[in-house]
Amino acid sequence: MAASSCPGRLSPVPAAGHLEVVGTGTADSCSEAALRAAMANVVAAGGGTVTFDCGSAQTIRLTSALPVKSAKDQTIIVDGNDLVTISGTGKTRIFDLDNYTNFVVQRITLQDGFVAAGEPEVENRPSNSGAAIRHPWYGMLKAIDVRFVNNQCASRDGEIGGGAIFAGGLSEAVLSGCEFAGNVASNGGGILNRGSTLTIIDCRFSGNQALGVGDGQYGNGGGVYIDGMNYDNPGNFLLCGTVFEGNVGMTHGSGLFSYYYPGMASEIRDCVFDGNTFANGGSGSGALYHEAAPLTLTGTTFANHTGGQHAGAIFLGQNSEAFITNCTFANNRVSGNGAGLFNGAAIAHFTNCTFSGNDADYGPAIFKGDAATVTLQNTLFAANTTANQYSATSCHAAMTDLGGNLQWPPTKASGKNDQPCVAGIVFADPLLGPLADNGGFGKTFALGAGSPAIGHGGNCPAVDQRGLPRGNPCDTGAYEHQLAAR
Repeated sequence: MAASSCPGRLSPVPAAGHLEVVGTGTADSCSEAALRAAMANVVAAGGGTVTFDCGSAQTIRLTSALPVKSAKDQTIIVDGNDLVTISGTGKTRIFDLDNYTNFVVQRITLQDGFVAAGEPEVENRPSNSGAAIRHPWYGMLKAIDVRFVNNQCASRDGEIGGGAIFAGGLSEAVLSGCEFAGNVASNGGGILNRGSTLTIIDCRFSGNQALGVGDGQYGNGGGVYIDGMNYDNPGNFLLCGTVFEGNVGMTHGSGLFSYYYPGMASEIRDCVFDGNTFANGGSGSGALYHEAAPLTLTGTTFANHTGGQHAGAIFLGQNSEAFITNCTFANNRVSGNGAGLFNGAAIAHFTNCTFSGNDADYGPAIFKGDAATVTLQNTLFAANTTANQYSATSCHAAMTDLGGNLQWPPTKASGKNDQPCVAGIVFADPLLGPLADNGGFGKTFALGAGSPAIGHGGNCPAVDQRGLPRGNPCDTGAYEHQLAAR
């Protein structure tokens, strides 16, 4: 996997304001008491920076949460310089922020934060949420090069969560270069974002779990749960250069759950969703669940999703229009409908995408409800499957044709002619290679020499999923066979 080319990756911020140093060059000097005193001093100053001088890598173990409060016009910075771990020891939350706090945490590991079920309700401080960082309402949060590991909120009630982070009503919440691994909550195994304008750049979410079960907001967002951007000043969600792998949900969005409100939009670029699952007896929908906002999705691979009933890769909810370009959908499996896309009543436009190896009972590549619209341009369908011999192997109905599409095989398992994904589509074997690292951020299917997909497209994007230039005429699918290799 190549490095991403995402704009907006943050560098660590320099120290500012009142400076507190935890430790005097030895491991013993970097104690909980020393850290607690340093935090209290920057809070008293209204802002400032906490750094560490521990002599070597050090873990500081907490017995209770660290309170954090800044003045509205100042910021508190905690910088571990890649040598410090703060542990909640499986007994306590790590950072507990006040309203209107501006907080930057960087180059540090926050692990084993814990919030026991039944945390008392406090006004404007959501309970049972945010075991590493609870940032309740207003202010700002930036996490730069931070590892969030094995943080857990034990309650499985509805509407709550954020195993590592709860971010509520913030003007901005930026996660840059962070790793979220093994965090658990009812919703949002890694993060629960409620009304904060969120940006995620070059992060990795692996093995996080959203385990709530019930009617309503339970078990959504194995990695990330989003309930809108900032409610007072709506912005857009940006996700770029980020990997979701092996996360677990129970209801919607095994990787990412997102619901929006008027004036908001979502952009997802150069990401990977791989092997996210559901653990609720065959229920669940979408590694990516998106509803109620425009979506621009480019350069992203969705692969190897299992365990759900519908929508192995994407569930596109109502009041959404999605523009999906240069994306690969590979080896996703569901028991019901739409292993690639489930679109019941929204609008989806596919340009230069590849669907291969997806399996469902009905619509293995794309399921389109009667009230939905799907357009296809330069999109390739190959070797998608179903155990239902009477079902189509890729699309259960014809979509709107914008030209340049290709499909294989021409027959169902029953031996009868397959349903064309668009009227008049060309049926031909595209000679795909295996899903592999062919350059770029995510894996793709290469076109073999002599593939009928080569030069079959028209009006393609300037580059393919890997960021390599397209020819003229261009190729069908997410991968462009380079001119020197033709």
